[in-house]
Amino acid sequence: MPGSVLGPLVGALVLLAGPGPAPATPQEPSRVELRRRIDELETELRAPKPETRRGAVRALAELRRREAWLLVLGALQDRDSLVGDAAQRALGTLDDPHIVAELLGRSGLESREPRVALRAAEALGRLPLEVDGELIARRLDGGDAELSRLLLWSLDRLIEGGRLGGRRQRIAEAVLELHRSRKAPELAARALVTLAALEHPDLASLAHEAAYERQVALRCAALVIARVGQEPSLLGLPAALAGDAEPRVRALAIDALAARPSRAALLTLVERLEQEPRLGLRQRLVASLQAATGLKHRLDARPWRHVVERLPADWRPSPGAPGQDEQHSSGSLAKGPLRIPVDSDRIAFLFDFSGSMWAPLPDGRTPKELVAVRLREALATLTGEARFNLVPYAYDPLPWRDALVDAEPAQVREALDFFERCNAHGKGNVYDAARLALADPQVDRIVVLTDGVPTGGVFSDLELVVELLGEHALLRGVAFDAVLVDAPGTRARLWRALAQRTGGRVTEVGLE
Repeated sequence: MPGSVLGPLVGALVLLAGPGPAPATPQEPSRVELRRRIDELETELRAPKPETRRGAVRALAELRRREAWLLVLGALQDRDSLVGDAAQRALGTLDDPHIVAELLGRSGLESREPRVALRAAEALGRLPLEVDGELIARRLDGGDAELSRLLLWSLDRLIEGGRLGGRRQRIAEAVLELHRSRKAPELAARALVTLAALEHPDLASLAHEAAYERQVALRCAALVIARVGQEPSLLGLPAALAGDAEPRVRALAIDALAARPSRAALLTLVERLEQEPRLGLRQRLVASLQAATGLKHRLDARPWRHVVERLPADWRPSPGAPGQDEQHSSGSLAKGPLRIPVDSDRIAFLFDFSGSMWAPLPDGRTPKELVAVRLREALATLTGEARFNLVPYAYDPLPWRDALVDAEPAQVREALDFFERCNAHGKGNVYDAARLALADPQVDRIVVLTDGVPTGGVFSDLELVVELLGEHALLRGVAFDAVLVDAPGTRARLWRALAQRTGGRVTEVGLE
């Protein structure tokens, strides 16, 4: 039953702690009225409709009372993502230190239910009050990479917001141990990023070591630090790694060079454009050069070299010029006809097979039939050196292949046949589909065709999904493109945020 998971908490509820409230005023409900309202909302938390339970969670958070917050914590266990997401995001307004202790304990981070622990780990970074980072650091575990990564991200956000409590040295020791363990290379790399946020005294030497590690993720972490950090000795790393054998490293080197544009940095970008074999990275190089100079030259490196070689030695972008983080602003234009962009030769196409894909159009066709035509056109542009995969998704991702495959004619025909036969229905679980695509180390671009509104999966609140995917893409150098079909404006804004963060773009289209 939807409310059965709340049982252990319901019995523990108590009346308002401490001395009784001041006499009721027209602006503040009496104790009796407040108790009645909480009881009503507790009943709604057991309603069969997830929308009702989600509304109850939001209303409870607005009450800002201890009993109400305990019920919000209990809603982290709800099996419907609408409800769990609402509880997770509501904790961003939590201002009761006693409830924070509950979130760090068995009701949250120490829960035996994995999804509750994950939700709690992410929510800790949202809290608006100071949190003891030592309690978070104690939970870091190289054997639990998913949870530990979210905890590291929460530490980063608490540091950025000036809300990290506890002894910094103890926190840094725990993070350094995770970095040194190498038990999970991706996690060790992510720990290095958090050491940068903690301003670890040995950061420069740790980053230099990582820059020449065999593990790709560690080299990527060194570049992320070089991009956003202030350590002068790390500024040469992007140029040194710009020709790395691993495309993921080259992608992040491009971003780091573009983040600090100078004549020397632009010359390095031009040199890479002259040599880079991968289409997706050539597109990234061009976008970086366009952002720095305001010019619109394309993939031909010759005009770029002509421009950059004539820049003065002390050249810097003029004030107000767009930077790397703004180059893919993905501003929406008027809705155009449906097309599927192909700006890479290592690309995963994700298709939202939720209800909107099957709603008949005025001419009797379904959106899926129109998408099939455009997919055929898109795949026809892939060269023989390209690799691709299709990942339709409904309740679960339904990948055509386990990893990217060569864009040979026979493979393309099989992919199109697979798409036309796919008859999946259900809620749109874009989070798990994107995570599946990110797990393929070859992928450097993910194109998502959707109506913009996730409805299923462990996480389905789009703002939360976008934040999580941005975090998971941090060390991957993967660009997210979104083709939004008749998407609401608020949803388009969130997709644009993900595209801008990762170097992708958003295209808004209509089907009529």
